[in-house]
Amino acid sequence: MPSFLKELRRRNVIKVGLAYLALAWLADLMAEQSVATGTMANWTAMRYAHAGNDEKVIEWLERAFEQSDPNAPYLRVPEFDALHSDPRVRELLRRLGI
Repeated sequence: MPSFLKELRRRNVIKVGLAYLALAWLADLMAEQSVATGTMANWTAMRYAHAGNDEKVIEWLERAFEQSDPNAPYLRVPEFDALHSDPRVRELLRRLGI
């Protein structure tokens, strides 16, 4: 096995990469379900946050707000901390009164 692949294995990069792929797949599945039922927008945003897809997070947080998702005010949970500097999230927080 080439030394590069050994180093990736040693650092668990492959496992972490597979975990992120699984999270992205789960987020996509939840997004499909949410579109079909009109529910779970905030939870879908959280799954995209776990997968590291900030654009999808913001898109789904907007949907949560538009759907009057009762979980929308939970923008202060740690999963969304990295997005608090984004002007779109700040505007959403303002509209939510947070």
